[in-house]
Amino acid sequence: MARQSRIRSPNHTISALALRHVAVLLFLLSRQINAFLPGHVLFRPPSSFHIPVVSSRPSTPVETPAQRVQHALAPEDILSNAVMNMKYLKAGHLATAVLRIGKGLLQPKEATRRKDLRESQGFQTLLPQTLDLISTTSASTVHILDFLLGLALLDYPLCSEFPTRHRVEQLYQSILAARANELSPGDISSLVWCWRKFHLDVERLPPHFIEVTSALPFRVLIGALSGGDGASESAELLDLAALRAEIDLQRDTIQLSPHKTVDESRLTAWQGTQPFFYSGKEMPAREMTARVARIRDRLAVVTGVYYDCVLINLYETGKVGMRYHVDPDQGIYFSTNTVVVSVGDTREFCLRSIAEEVEEEVGPKGIRGEGEKGSAGADKSHRKSQDRSASAKTVEGRKGKRATHHRFFVAQSDAVEMTRECQWRYQHAVKVCEHAEDAGARMSLVFKQTLDGATQDERYWIATYLSMKDEGKRTAGSI
Repeated sequence: MARQSRIRSPNHTISALALRHVAVLLFLLSRQINAFLPGHVLFRPPSSFHIPVVSSRPSTPVETPAQRVQHALAPEDILSNAVMNMKYLKAGHLATAVLRIGKGLLQPKEATRRKDLRESQGFQTLLPQTLDLISTTSASTVHILDFLLGLALLDYPLCSEFPTRHRVEQLYQSILAARANELSPGDISSLVWCWRKFHLDVERLPPHFIEVTSALPFRVLIGALSGGDGASESAELLDLAALRAEIDLQRDTIQLSPHKTVDESRLTAWQGTQPFFYSGKEMPAREMTARVARIRDRLAVVTGVYYDCVLINLYETGKVGMRYHVDPDQGIYFSTNTVVVSVGDTREFCLRSIAEEVEEEVGPKGIRGEGEKGSAGADKSHRKSQDRSASAKTVEGRKGKRATHHRFFVAQSDAVEMTRECQWRYQHAVKVCEHAEDAGARMSLVFKQTLDGATQDERYWIATYLSMKDEGKRTAGSI
């Protein structure tokens, strides 16, 4: 006869629970009694009876998909986490992931990793999904900027990738063009820099973007010295080790105030027809060395300006930078033309409007000469004041620093040309690296032109520059 299954009735279940509670109470009571009557055990629960132990330590919270991407550090880990959690992530999460990947692989030594990651199946999956999310009218401008900047830092070959190129062009020509009046000049200059990094036709940019960047007294010449007689000769000309061997670089002491002197964090040298002075330091006139003169001659072909002096800075590690400053003695000994040629590792080069920031953050002394910034961790009070002064809200609630600053990443053979009223209206800086441990040495060659070599047009800008400075002093004196 088949065995009948036993089904507990509700009353039976309730009785069992009640008995279990009684057993627990008896057990706890027996522990109290046993404490007074050692050797006598009044009640012992059955061996199968267990009282759950509750841990006092809090359980580890489960990470959200966005947190998993955020906590990943290596570019490959960021990519894999973004792809695995893609259906749970928003446009901002994916755009930030692309930017972090680009920043993590921006140095020249990472060229192979950049190429492998761009061509990986994971990135080819992430790219269209991110484009889908940011190519909507509700997408944040900040997220679009982050995505495009990350793509540019990865040297993504849009010229040969027609579907992606078409979608990026549509992003510029539809969504971003419709927001042109909301974008700050800093946003627009970054967008144009990305467009040029993609090697796309400048004529296809929104007209307003071209108009805004053409009016700026500075421009970034991407790969300015990489053409000419071929890539191999350009690489030989801009060989960092050869330049270091040729140039007499020194670490000098500069005066920050009447009672404070410090050793410069960077190495410097001066080559030119006139001496150069800044921060209590004098650098005598010295003839240009052969390789530096060849760079100057190549630069004259690109810019149409013949420079006869150069200040050379060597940033030995990614922890060394240059705080915001303007170049001294323009209109007194030098014309308003300056070009900064970048050799070695990639660094972030920024400009900001003096009218908006200089009064609170730098003060009168800060704009007279070359700024000096020590290694990472130094001058913390200065950086905190920067953060406080940039707290004003602008378009879409962004911080003022992002909205009003112009930021570019300058690589080997790039040149930043500053002309006309640039040194009166803007300060410039070289930032310490976000991934300082991965960055190597970078040399900047700051070419200057003495007044003797200035053309009639350049002399006009010098006169304008000096009148603007005089007007600014009179205005400041009346406040």
